[in-house]
Amino acid sequence: MNLRIAVTGLLGTLLMPLGATAQDVANVETAEVVAVELVEAGPHPDLAQDYEPDPALWVLSDHDTTIYLLGTYHALPPGFEWRTPLLDRVMKSVDELVLETSDADMNGIKQYAQMTAIMERPAAGKAASIAARLSPQAREKWALLGEKTGLGTQLLDEMPPLSLIFLLEGINAEMKDFEDSLGVETILTRDFNRMGKPIGSIEDSIEVLSNLMAIDEGLWIASLDEDLRDWDGDQVETLFSNGAHFGNSSVNRKPDVSGIAADNPFYSEHMWAKGLGDVDDMEFGQGELGRTFRRVLLEDRNRAWSFWLADRLERPGTLLVAVGSAHFGGADSVLAMLHERGLEAKRIN
Repeated sequence: MNLRIAVTGLLGTLLMPLGATAQDVANVETAEVVAVELVEAGPHPDLAQDYEPDPALWVLSDHDTTIYLLGTYHALPPGFEWRTPLLDRVMKSVDELVLETSDADMNGIKQYAQMTAIMERPAAGKAASIAARLSPQAREKWALLGEKTGLGTQLLDEMPPLSLIFLLEGINAEMKDFEDSLGVETILTRDFNRMGKPIGSIEDSIEVLSNLMAIDEGLWIASLDEDLRDWDGDQVETLFSNGAHFGNSSVNRKPDVSGIAADNPFYSEHMWAKGLGDVDDMEFGQGELGRTFRRVLLEDRNRAWSFWLADRLERPGTLLVAVGSAHFGGADSVLAMLHERGLEAKRIN
């Protein structure tokens, strides 16, 4: 799974850890210069955009409150276009930006210490090592993974499975030249700071991370075992390429609808930028782990957000809520849960 799209729009979700960092914002100008240089040198052919970007925007409103909803990508490759005149007008018109978790809410030694503690596995002796719980065939691949990442199996054994996903997806993102500093939330944070407008949060990232880390480790390890056995051992980024097991997500690709080739490595980014956001068919793997992961990452959060949005309608104002694009697709989306509450968010582009 690409956490930066999913977690990261889809495990951007969290999961990033849910929000732009101050360092990201400080590096935006440098990243944009690099992006321009890369484009001038010739962008990756699969990134070519022969269309005007038009990411989906919705509006939820009553007589004195207007809430714009934007699906985002938490990290993007240099040179990838997504800004639109409509979005720029919305940004100027609103009083506040709301992210999954804002930079201000994530800053501080206490929050950092909490997240670090959550991401650590129990001390040695309190939990069997991951290697000890793998099949002999998978254990051989586990040792190879430690070698190819340069981390060694001892360090990998000390990581919770979810931390391992973050690590490997970080490697995948780097292989695709993704930049956190070019992600939608980071750019929006910079622009709203420049305009002197407040930036808030729709959830507590510590709680979200705790819920993800509480998923039964046995489910993760069983799926990891299967992925390791299927892995050709060639490149780290191909470990979860089968799209069926350990924390992996997949999208039903429809080039006849999107105009984007099904084998384009940036298919999902193009779909989002074109406003198609084909996430209705997003899957998080097979079996109990996939169902549990989807519930914790999407369903539970979407339900909580629908309550937050309904409550926010009770107070006057105009705001832009920018959260991962995966939260707007499928039967358990934020939009669907708002509908269950008798509220309709209307697409405006």
